[in-house]
Amino acid sequence: MKNPILSLSLNGFALKQLPYFVISLFLFFVYKKFINKKIEPENTNNFFLKYILSSSFVFCSLFAVGLLIKAVALLLPRFANTLFIEKPDTFVLWINVITGFLLSAASEELMYRYLVPDILIKLCSRKSIKKWKIYLCEIAGAIVFSIPHYYLGLLGIINAFICQFLLRFFYKKYKTLIPLIAGHFLYNLVNLLIL
Repeated sequence: MKNPILSLSLNGFALKQLPYFVISLFLFFVYKKFINKKIEPENTNNFFLKYILSSSFVFCSLFAVGLLIKAVALLLPRFANTLFIEKPDTFVLWINVITGFLLSAASEELMYRYLVPDILIKLCSRKSIKKWKIYLCEIAGAIVFSIPHYYLGLLGIINAFICQFLLRFFYKKYKTLIPLIAGHFLYNLVNLLIL
């Protein structure tokens, strides 16, 4: 069986990502204001450690998982889709793609690393907080994040599933979404450049 080749045009990508970003930002502020008021990052003044180094670590971790999935795709080509992405050829298209990647990374991090798992955990642990409920909510959050990546095939879904746990771990560790957004953005950009 031949792998399907998917073509993805990035023309108008930023405009397509804008509604998702606005909705995610709105839900983030509503959730922060009315439901969960304690999301302040830990108090550290070292900008380099807090943002630059942690963003680099997030990016390298995502890239390592991506390389692992690509290695599995080489071993099991039946489960991999070939995705052809048209690289931008003008300055305006590059700005469009970069803006779209930034909006996409920000909206995914807001929704899938912060809102979905935290809301699920709050809903499931109203009466009592049990570890198994938290784990179940984290798995449900990973499934919710993985489903939109179906166009990448089975390995793309598995990649998204693993990355959800990795990024959620980093969110819990750093207590801020900024390194996750930066690392996710860089991961998307580097994938565009090397694919």
